[in-house]
Order: sequence, then structure tokens, then C-alpha cells
Amino acid sequence: GEPSLTLPNGTVIDLDDALALATGTSQAYAPVAYTISAADLGQQAGAESNEVRGLASVTAKANTGPTIQDVSATTNFDTVVVNPCVSVEKVASCDIVKEGDIYNYTITISNCGGDDLTVVSIDDTMFGSLLPDCGTLAPGANCIIEIPYEVQPGDGDPNLFNEVTVVYAITAIPAITVTDTSDAEVEVVHPDFTVTKNCLTDGVVADEVTFEIVITNTGDIPLGFATDEASIAPFTLDPGDPPSVHQVTVDVPAGATEVENTVHVVATLPAEYVCGDNDATIEKEASDTCTVLEANFTVTKECTTPEVPVGDDATFHITITNTGDVPLSFTTNEPELWTQEPRILSA
Repeated sequence: GEPSLTLPNGTVIDLDDALALATGTSQAYAPVAYTISAADLGQQAGAESNEVRGLASVTAKANTGPTIQDVSATTNFDTVVVNPCVSVEKVASCDIVKEGDIYNYTITISNCGGDDLTVVSIDDTMFGSLLPDCGTLAPGANCIIEIPYEVQPGDGDPNLFNEVTVVYAITAIPAITVTDTSDAEVEVVHPDFTVTKNCLTDGVVADEVTFEIVITNTGDIPLGFATDEASIAPFTLDPGDPPSVHQVTVDVPAGATEVENTVHVVATLPAEYVCGDNDATIEKEASDTCTVLEANFTVTKECTTPEVPVGDDATFHITITNTGDVPLSFTTNEPELWTQEPRILSA
């Protein structure tokens, strides 16, 4: 006889042109490899929409006695075709963050195949196992996981990279699994600055004192600066720029021996480095105290001979006292006190 094999796409393969079998014997043929395509589903008569059918047939002539008879046989091979598919996407709500910022990760898991799926594992390099979320998925269904995250010290070198991997099994055939992976990468910046304030006129006699303010961008992004000192206009410093140096003058209150002064500095991040409701500014203060010295003295003059006859000399006692904080040089209109260089009295 002539056995043949009809493949799911309708192709017919002749297996033998002259098969001869004695009673009780059989003949086996080498397997035929076939790759299933979506177009093969349900194409052969009698196959379900999720099946492919292969048809083996043989026609022969059989000698069963005085006459020759035509005989035939067919066998169908129906294979159920499963189409499991799972996809995962991980997205961060911010592209650029800094330490202390809070933002969200959204993980979307989708059943992109034609079979019910049951979760095996959802593992995230940042958050660990996310089970039991998204336990089952029907075909076409999605499951969304939202997770907030606060940027920690040391995060990012320079970027914060993490990924999630999901594994799902066909609910009806647990031995068959599908997997997918998605990653998210967030840039971490480190804005920072220093501010110092130092008295330049410490320990002098003055009606006003001078302070020096030094502001330095020590971070890795540009910063815009503003202060509460009216004499300092807003300015911008890029990373690596020289420090911005300013001097301010402060009046000394009457009778004050110390003048303390504080500068408040606000650094503003450029808009492209600020995401959502995260802080757009960094604030710092610096202060210093100037010691103010006082220059002062007292003078008294007392007659030590209150009753003097006419024509006699009267004697006066003059006392000069340095009551301030610094040495003073004195001159007088009394030539009897000193006639050389001015007299200096220590504080």
C-alpha cells in the first residue's frame, strides 16, 4: 500500500510507495519534525480552534482469498496548542532624584497569551519578593503594583538601577511556565553647598563691623542662591565654580560689646532636577560674632587746699582713668602734668 502523512498546514508527505506487510507485521517510519504556526490552529477538519491536527492514512490492496480487496485506514493526531505569554513593565515616576526624595515605582504585569496564568514568583532587586500580589491573570488581564520609595544615603553610583522578574505558570498545566523582566533606571544627583560667615573686624573700636560670607557649591548640579542680606543679589554657581565671597557691614548698637549676625541662604535646584512634590530648595545658616571694644575715660580735678589766703598757691589733684577696653594716649592743657610725649594709659 501507500501510507502518507498530512501535516496541520495541509502538506502531504508520501511515506512509502510500495508498502508490503505480511499478516501480523508492522512498519515504522522516521518522525517528521513540524513547527506550529498560529495559522495552523483549527485548520484541519475536525480540529478545535486551539488544536492542530495531523492525519496518517494508508490505502492498500489486501488479498484475503480468491479476490483482491481495497482497504484503507486513517488516524488523527490532535494536539492542543497552548500560547502562554506574560509581560512586565517597571516604570519610575521620576527620572532624576536626590537623597530624601520620594517617588513611585509602577509595575504592570500583563497576560499577553491565551491561557489562564498563576503566579510562581515576582522578584524585585529593590523590594524583594512581591508575592502574593497579582496571583492569577486571565488572558488579556493586567495587574498593577505601586510601590513608593525614598532615596537613601549612598543610593546611585551615579544611577539607581533595579529590575523585576516575573514567572507565571499555565493554570491548567503548571509544568509550563513563562517569564519576563523589566528594569528601571533613575539618575541620583547630590546637590549641596557650604556657607560660612566670619567677622573681619573683631576686637576693634568701631561704630560698625564687617562680616565676610563665603558660599560654595559642593554638589554636582547648578544651584541658584538667595540670602536675607539685602546687599547680596541672587546668583548662580555651577559645580566647581570658585566660592562666592561677599562682605556686609552691620551697625554697632549703642553700648554693645558684641555684635552677632546670621545669614540665611536658600539654594534652589533647576526645574529639571525637581520631580513632583519633592523639595526644590536647600536651606542653611551661618553666623559669627564680632567683639566690639570701647574707648572711654574719666577725669576729675579736685582742689586739695580749699582755704587759701590771698597770694598763696592753691593745689589741685587731677585724676585721669582709662575706663575703656583699649590703651589711650592723653594730652592736656596742664603743662605741669607732662611736657614730653603724650602719656599712654592702658585699658
